[in-house]
Amino acid sequence: DEHFRHGSGRFLVQKQVQNEMSLAPNILTVFIDKMQTYTLYYAAPYFVLPDVVTRLSLNDQRRLYHRPQLAQQQQWQVSRSVKAIAPCEWGVLSHSQNHVAWLVSDSGSLKMGVDLQHITPRNMATWHDWILSDAENVWLAPHSDLAKYYALWTLKESLIKASQGEWADLRQVGLMRCGDVWRLHTHGQMGWSGSVWRLGAFALAAVWRGQAQVQFCGLGEWANMTPQLYFHFQAA
Repeated sequence: DEHFRHGSGRFLVQKQVQNEMSLAPNILTVFIDKMQTYTLYYAAPYFVLPDVVTRLSLNDQRRLYHRPQLAQQQQWQVSRSVKAIAPCEWGVLSHSQNHVAWLVSDSGSLKMGVDLQHITPRNMATWHDWILSDAENVWLAPHSDLAKYYALWTLKESLIKASQGEWADLRQVGLMRCGDVWRLHTHGQMGWSGSVWRLGAFALAAVWRGQAQVQFCGLGEWANMTPQLYFHFQAA
């Protein structure tokens, strides 16, 4: 996954997406706030623009110069095609099995995070001592199914990116109980909102500070898919 700045300024989602041939935009507002807008792009493998190499950000041009083998990697091609559709200085990228999620902000905020994970059977026993807090073990206990573990995993990784933390901090970010309500936090600091969606065989999470408007835009084989809300956590 990558968390970095690139490109130049804002963009018009509908205009840029509709100008690309063979795309079927699927834009849906799910949470509303007048002060902040995020757009969440997601693409399946084989969504590769033919001219993607000529549309790289300056940062990606430098990376490709030093690592030319990247141009042959499908994950790179898909992720850079998505970024070419939505060039934005402020963005967070996640990828899993050559599928890509790209979260961008319209206001220059990097206090946001995104994570995409393919849901596959795993032994989660080590999680309870390694990355889960006592409160999170309580949250998981009633229905500790695989999808719920992935929901918590993607939220934690999103919070790490949003707070520019370290992977060693996974146990220090996530969920905490405030009375009868569960809130997102980073090192005990609340004020985060976030959601987890099911997108085919993937768990997709995004977090942000305060209230926000989030727009969806699927690309390639995911053009007509809308993520199905699994969990939402509201900032206090």
